[in-house]
Amino acid sequence: MSLVKYADYPRIFSLLLGEGLWNDAVAVVLANTMETFVEEGDSLHWVTIFQIIGQFLLLSLLSILIGVFFGLLAGLVTKYCRFLTHSSIQETFFLFLLGMISYYSADAAKQSGIISIIVTSVMMAQYSRFNLSPQGKYVTAVVFQVLGYFAEALIFSYLGLGLFVYAQEDWAPMFVICEFFFIIIARFGSVLIVEYLFVLCGCKQTLSFKELCFLSY
Repeated sequence: MSLVKYADYPRIFSLLLGEGLWNDAVAVVLANTMETFVEEGDSLHWVTIFQIIGQFLLLSLLSILIGVFFGLLAGLVTKYCRFLTHSSIQETFFLFLLGMISYYSADAAKQSGIISIIVTSVMMAQYSRFNLSPQGKYVTAVVFQVLGYFAEALIFSYLGLGLFVYAQEDWAPMFVICEFFFIIIARFGSVLIVEYLFVLCGCKQTLSFKELCFLSY
């Protein structure tokens, strides 16, 4: 996403954004599910895979419901509590606060805060944004873009500094190489499957082969 700009490639940027967010969310949910099994001391056997799938679906559903609740709350408050529109600062603060409450509420309930805040954000962009004042729309867009750039820079800095922390650990180059190729193949296959499903649903082909390869990389 750092290499692809929305103004130049809006379709690829949107696909990368959605895939990146949901990949992170799924990874966190799976990690939390496995952590639950480890904490409970359950032994792993052939039934475990179905238990993990069931817990994953339940955790995802509950997290989505939490996100939907706070998304609807944001839409209703911004629609009927018009005193918030008197100040663009209040509008921005309210949306930011409600998003964080959605995240921490799901986290406190041992659900996925990432999924809940994603759902809340999507609903805010779809409904709450139209209830804001013209100044509020502009200010919220600028503020959240600044926060997004800051978070992105912070993550890259953290990863760069974290590399030196694990420099003394043992590395398995062959494992890293095999994992890299498996990820490329899996991502290419997943993108092709999604594209094929769109075609089956009556949509025209949305991506060229070059764009598919780029998304897989």
